[in-house]
Amino acid sequence: HIADAALDGARGNSGVILAQFFQGLSDGAAGIEKMTPESLSKAIQFGAEYAREALAEPKEGTILTVLTDFSNRLTELIKNKTHDFEHLLEEGIEEAEKSLENTPNLLAVLKKAGVVDAGAQGFVDLLHGIFNFIKNGDLKGFKADIATHQIIVDMKKDDIIFENSEFQFCTECLINGENIEHKKIREALQVNGDSLVIAGSKKKTKVHIHVNKPADIFKICSDFGKVTGEKADDMWQQQEDAQGHKSKEVAIVTDSGADLPDDIDLDIHTVPVRYNFGDIGYVDKLSQTPEEFYKELSTNPEHPKTSQPTPGDFRRQYQFLQSHYDSIISIHLPHKLSGTYQSALNASQRIENAKINIVDGLSASVGLGLIVMKAAHLAKDGKSYEEISAVLPEIISQSNVYLVMKDLCYIVKGGRLPKWVKKVADFLH
Repeated sequence: HIADAALDGARGNSGVILAQFFQGLSDGAAGIEKMTPESLSKAIQFGAEYAREALAEPKEGTILTVLTDFSNRLTELIKNKTHDFEHLLEEGIEEAEKSLENTPNLLAVLKKAGVVDAGAQGFVDLLHGIFNFIKNGDLKGFKADIATHQIIVDMKKDDIIFENSEFQFCTECLINGENIEHKKIREALQVNGDSLVIAGSKKKTKVHIHVNKPADIFKICSDFGKVTGEKADDMWQQQEDAQGHKSKEVAIVTDSGADLPDDIDLDIHTVPVRYNFGDIGYVDKLSQTPEEFYKELSTNPEHPKTSQPTPGDFRRQYQFLQSHYDSIISIHLPHKLSGTYQSALNASQRIENAKINIVDGLSASVGLGLIVMKAAHLAKDGKSYEEISAVLPEIISQSNVYLVMKDLCYIVKGGRLPKWVKKVADFLH
């Protein structure tokens, strides 16, 4: 359960690595009814190995290094006949802290900034929390606390509800705040759509509704607290796919980093990238139109920061498409520019009996859009999964993107270019 929840909620590489660690921990503990220090050490070793295998290009000086060093220290202690949980974890955490302090020596960007890796710091904090619970925790109180804070939203009836719905998007988000009033949220939202579900507590509330304008819902919800976990699935497209009853061979998937015309008659499924202006989160092209984005870019003092779709976003899409297509080709932003490709890859590896090809599009914006459109045209013409996969490398290699920049200030704000370069460029016009 922890592995699945961590995967669905992962943001950035550290989140994905941690989710994979928990998956390995779970698999490494399979069949064990009562954990011993030896079996715990072995399960953690599985977790560290899973985490490393999750990345196409593992980097030292990150959470990955701390995970490995922590695991190796536990293995060493077990070999030296350490059979006490408290002593085992205490020694292991000491090693993790040393590894954390050493991360700047392994990653130049950390050393330059004078900081340790944030994901690694988070993992060490998590270990301290676990150790503190083992020493001082109350399991009965812990169980009672979980029961009072669970948020359960039953969405099983969705297939029936959205059939022939007048509303296009199945929209969800999470509101975090103080004294959230469900009645007021209901009053504010119910005129916008149907199938409204509001669940949770006064501090954390889950909202589910079917609407045509997800951006309006996220904006209304932001009046009640901080909005996170925004999601908007296109039910009309899902319904169209469902009515095909697995008559189509290849589904084409991309992310919203691909710019596509609104009026194309092609079967393309898009998983949106996420971004933030300060503390306010957006789902690309759903929370804001491109015009609204550029307006905010010029007026908001906070520069936007992107966040790739979570593996959970991709997994939901792949699982749905798997029911209606024989295979999936998923084409994405370059892995050197974004973690989107890695998120898609991690999600695909968790889908059983799936035929999914995750492709690095090596392009962005209109360039990526053209590549995706070409793949969709081939699928529409009846080309097979193997045929499309075979010609994609050539299509990608023949696609080039040219950028002309009127102003370098946004590249400087985004950290892609030093300020002095802009000064020289401005001086030379």
